[in-house]
Amino acid sequence: MTGETDYLIKARLPNLKAMSEFLMHRLMSVPGVGSIKTSVVVEEIECAPGLINATLSDSRS
Repeated sequence: MTGETDYLIKARLPNLKAMSEFLMHRLMSVPGVGSIKTSVVVEEIECAPGLINATLSDSRS
């Protein structure tokens, strides 16, 4: 990747409330994160191999 993007995170979340929770309370609380740019996929053609399916509660354990 080149340009303004430092990291690309793919996250599969169940709804917009969960996305907001992840972005505002988890990701923005990471030291060094100053801004976030999001893109939402409205339809998936094929699932990328190796994409981890986890819930927010799983990642807090």
